[in-house]
Amino acid sequence: MPIRVGFVGVGGIARRHQSYVRAIEGVEIAAHCDLMPERVDAAVFEFGGKGYLNFDEMLANEKLDALYICIPPYAHGEIELKAAEAGIHMFIEKPIALSLEVAERVAEAIERSGVICSVGYQLRYHELIPRIQEELASEPVLLYCARYYCPMPPGGKPWWHRKSMSGGQTVEQTTHLIDLARYLIGEISEVYAHAAMRYYKRTPMNDVEDVTAVLFKFEGGAFGTLVSTTVMESSWHVEIDIVIPKRRIELIGNTLRIKDGSVEEITAQRDWYGEIDKVFIEAVRTGDASLIRSSYRDAMRTLAVTLAINDSVEKGEVVRVKI
Repeated sequence: MPIRVGFVGVGGIARRHQSYVRAIEGVEIAAHCDLMPERVDAAVFEFGGKGYLNFDEMLANEKLDALYICIPPYAHGEIELKAAEAGIHMFIEKPIALSLEVAERVAEAIERSGVICSVGYQLRYHELIPRIQEELASEPVLLYCARYYCPMPPGGKPWWHRKSMSGGQTVEQTTHLIDLARYLIGEISEVYAHAAMRYYKRTPMNDVEDVTAVLFKFEGGAFGTLVSTTVMESSWHVEIDIVIPKRRIELIGNTLRIKDGSVEEITAQRDWYGEIDKVFIEAVRTGDASLIRSSYRDAMRTLAVTLAINDSVEKGEVVRVKI
């Protein structure tokens, strides 16, 4: 029997997951749900299955083994609770919520139900991450520096431009680089951040800061920085730079450079982006949750750091990360 997969939220990121999931042997994309009929129709046309405009209706009519939840940050909570109660394994796109209170309710429901849950932090599955881990295994990390430069998301995502709905760039976007910091180095204990609208004008439809600068401290003693902006014209630049004694480890896109007087350059050889989908489906197929590299509880820790950054921006002071 094929693994029957449903999608709730079939916008841009869902379509990417659907493309990878469709290519996995023994999987059937059975259902699509979204509030926008044209999106549902497009997904059904391209990937097959049935279309729904109401999640409860889809849940009642479809026997699903797994559910991809690709919805805006503010909408998380009730869908996950219903899926857990129905015993459906879940892939949840980040961020998992806009508050730790909502996330805790979902975490408890997942744990009660015993379903497998993977959160969409795909950088943990990057082909070059194991090599970075090798480099970090024998030396203490001194400094982690991250940059995330991109254009402002287009007007087709009106929720993104309202901080109350998206959490802002840190919660919704640069969370990937905070999560990778935790995955490679360890827990972050405190943060201090500045953010402002330096280029775009604040309006009732847009109050997300367009520049952010963050300092943070790891429990192990290392320091970190994260700078981000949404003022680029079109290009994206995402990188991390890790300093260990007498060596730098720099990851920019699919290129890893290890610098210690000379430069060793390694390039990813395959399309690793869909690895997170392959691993999730295999975990569902085998029942082996240990395959998942970003569990829901673990993703809560990343959420806690990003919320602490927003809190620091508001208060103008150092904030301890609490979870």
